[in-house]
Parts: sequence; C-alpha cells; structure tokens
Amino acid sequence: MLLTHAAFGVPLGYQFLLRDLTYTSIPGALAVEPVPSEVDVRFTYRDLVRRGKQLSSMRYHAELWMGGRRVATGNSSFKSTSPAVYQRIRGDRPVTASEPPPPGVDPAVVGRVDPADVVLSARNAGAPHRWQVRADTGHPVFFDHPTDHIPGMVLLEAARQATQAALWPVPVQAVALSIDFARYAELNAPCWVEAEPGGTAADGSTPVLVTGHQEGRTVFTARVTAQPLT
Repeated sequence: MLLTHAAFGVPLGYQFLLRDLTYTSIPGALAVEPVPSEVDVRFTYRDLVRRGKQLSSMRYHAELWMGGRRVATGNSSFKSTSPAVYQRIRGDRPVTASEPPPPGVDPAVVGRVDPADVVLSARNAGAPHRWQVRADTGHPVFFDHPTDHIPGMVLLEAARQATQAALWPVPVQAVALSIDFARYAELNAPCWVEAEPGGTAADGSTPVLVTGHQEGRTVFTARVTAQPLT
C-alpha cells in the first residue's frame, strides 16, 4: 500500500479494497534467531488499470528474501477508490462496533500469547470448529486507523487462528494460504468462521478449508496448508 502512494501516485485518503491474497513460505525459514534479521521484499506489478490519471486496480507479486534466501512468495490484487466514491458505496456506516468484543478463546489454542491478539471467540458457536470473529476496534495493529468494516488483515488472521484451533493441541504454522474476499464484513453483525481440516499428507502437512459467513452470506473463503512446528 505504501508503494502505491510512493510509486503510483495514489493520493492519501484513498481506500484499498482487497480482492484476494495468496502466499507460500518455506517451513522453518521464518524461525526467529538470536541475531537481527533483515527481510527484503521485491515487488512486481501487473494488470494495472487506471481511470484517467488515477490508479484504479492492480495485481502484484512479492518475494521475501532473508539472508540471501527466498523464504516466501505472495500475490494479491486490490482496487483503490476515492473518498467520494467510497462514501457512495458504503454510506455512513459506524467505525466502532455496537457492543464490546466478546471474550476470546485461550490464546494458546490459536498460537498467541497476548489475549488482546485473539480474534476468535467461542461465544454461541454451537460447533467445535466454529467461532465468532472478535473485532476489537481499539486494537493498535488490527485497527490502526478508523474503518467501517472488519479489515482483511483481521479476517486473514482469523483464518490462521481457526486453522491452529482446529488442529489443537498440535502447534502448526500456516506455511501457505489462499484467501478470496467476497464482500465486506460489517462491524455490527456477528461474523462466523468455520474450519474443516482435511487428511494429513505424506509430508505431515494438513489442508484446512476456512470460511467466513455473516447473515447467511459468504464473506471469505480461505485454503490453508498447516505444517507442524518442530
């Protein structure tokens, strides 16, 4: 997003609407070491669409390099809209939820330490692999600026946490993920996440299908590959 402003002249204040995101990583390559690490990200942009002089949409490919080794790759596409167009699309929706976020699940179950970083709640779930998205609009990272919907970053983390929770107590890493966003996830209606693990492959990885629904409609669909942490 920073590069769209710096390299493509997208004005500050424009909204970015995420369509999809895919990544793959090398298991174990992102392990924390007791020395400083620098990560280089190399971007390639394609499918640029402009309306007049303004960038309207694009797709990009990213490579993450660490210590001279490529450790992950990813792709994503998005649209950018002016504040006026976004206002016409969304109207005057609130930027805070009408109720405080429900209590989260045990942080250890979703691979977290701080309870504030848990984005899943088991409140009224009704199924073992079903959770309500816990959208804390006061979180300094997940909601780093006011927004009238649950950000894609939160839904992405919800898919990862649901994968870990579905495979608990085995600690896993989401080494690959592909997610498609179908519509906005509103702040003032419960958004439910369900995880469906598949069979374990020969390399020990497990595919997990994670879906998000709100008011009977699909919000996102994610396919996650989980690898046990050793």
